[in-house]
Parts: sequence; structure tokens; C-alpha cells
Amino acid sequence: MLSIQDPSFGKNKLLHEALLEACDVALYGAGAYAYVTSSGVNMLMKDKVFEKFMSRGKYHLVVGMDDITNTKTLDSLTEL
Repeated sequence: MLSIQDPSFGKNKLLHEALLEACDVALYGAGAYAYVTSSGVNMLMKDKVFEKFMSRGKYHLVVGMDDITNTKTLDSLTEL
């Protein structure tokens, strides 16, 4: 799945919405992310739909280090 977010387009689906929709039937997922915040981590990974997916599936996560992705973000990921 490729998702490009454009907030100026009214019928656009946000990336986390598309990911959660895909979680309903998925057994495996993967993502590579840059500019990750602690709140972004929690918005996806603490969502009940994602937690249900993780109870039956696997998710491979790659996070790039940058000025936004800081130790608070890494602490949130480690906690999860």
C-alpha cells in the first residue's frame, strides 16, 4: 500500500487511518518512518485496532533518526 497525504484534498485518507483500516485483516505489516514523534507512535500503536492486529500478527518497524525523532520517541517505542 502506498499512501500520500495531501491535507488540501477533502476526501483524503490520512496514513494512520489507512494503516488501521488495513489492520482489520492483516497478519503482517511493515513500515519505514522518518520524523516520528512520541505522540505519533502512541496514536498508531496504542490504538485498539492496532493492538488487536498485534495480538495475532507481526509488524516490522524501521525508524530513521532525525531532529524530530528524539529520545522521547525512542523511549515510547521501547516501552511498547
